[in-house]
This record gives sequence, C-alpha cells and structure tokens, in this order.
Amino acid sequence: MKNLIKFTFLILLFMGCKNKSEIQVKNEIEDLSLNAEIIDVGWSTGHECNCYSEYLFVKIILKNNSNIPKSFWIMKCSWQESFITDVDSIDFLPRDCLSNFPISKELRPNESITFTSIIKVPESVLKHNEFKIGFVMYSERVLMDHLMFDRKTRNKYIKSLKTYWSNSLSMKSKPIGFEENKE
Repeated sequence: MKNLIKFTFLILLFMGCKNKSEIQVKNEIEDLSLNAEIIDVGWSTGHECNCYSEYLFVKIILKNNSNIPKSFWIMKCSWQESFITDVDSIDFLPRDCLSNFPISKELRPNESITFTSIIKVPESVLKHNEFKIGFVMYSERVLMDHLMFDRKTRNKYIKSLKTYWSNSLSMKSKPIGFEENKE
C-alpha cells in the first residue's frame, strides 16, 4: 500500500511539473516581440562644447506573436513616450505635435505595427557599443500617471513596468575626418 501511495505521489508531482512547463511555454508565445533596425546614421557637433552626437534613424516593429489580441495605450503623436533604451543618456528626439492625447491600440494575432524615429546618442555613451530599445506596455491609467512625473521620477517608475526589449543595436564610431561645419 505504501508503494502505491509513493507511486501515485510521484506521478502527481511529475504531472504538476509538466503542466507548469506547458504554461510557461504558452506565456512566452503570447508575448509581444520587438525588432529594431538602424536605417541610417548621422553626426553633429555641439556649438557650446567640443563634443558630438550620433543620430540613429531607427525602424521599430512591434508584433503580436500570440493567438489573442493585445491592447495597450500610447500617445497619439508622441508615441516615443512608450519607448525607452537600456542606456539612460540615449533619447528619442521629440516630435512636433499639434494634437496629442492617449489612444488605445490593439494588435490582432500576428499583426505588427511599425514606428520610425530618430535617437540621439551623446558622445559620452558611445563607449557602450550596443544598446536595446524597450517598449513599455501601458494601461490607460498608468500612461496618464507616467505623463505627470518629472523625467527622473518617470525613468525610475518605468523600470517597474512590463517592458518588451528589442535585439541589440550597435552604435557607430565617429567617422574619420568628421569636422564641424564652420559656416
């Protein structure tokens, strides 16, 4: 009888582990994926300092890999508020917005949405060589809270939210012979 109880316990334990693995795999499949690509690169020097910045023109594709719709909130014009990088000094350039308010977006299964933007990389962070772009999944309430924070508080707050990270992107070094336009 003891052997039957031990055998039953082992089978239940094994089945419980198997179910957990299936759930974990299913959750991984249901996540969004983020793919980023550098389309072009430009450089500029600062007038106040003897420094330069790299400007990366990027294409970001957010795709729903699951078999269920995914909903999230972004700003209608300044959608870059939903994106971050893993290097603090790298910033998305702001867009001129005549009308800007939170909107709900839904991606159907296997549907994707493409964003293009310019990212400013100051000379001081080029030593990192690589960085990733993250998409922060906001609910309406969380997005509204986020917009009320100052930049420092916002950056700290964002790190507590669900973020989907892209592949690594390489930073370029300053081109040989690059000089400030003296005109």
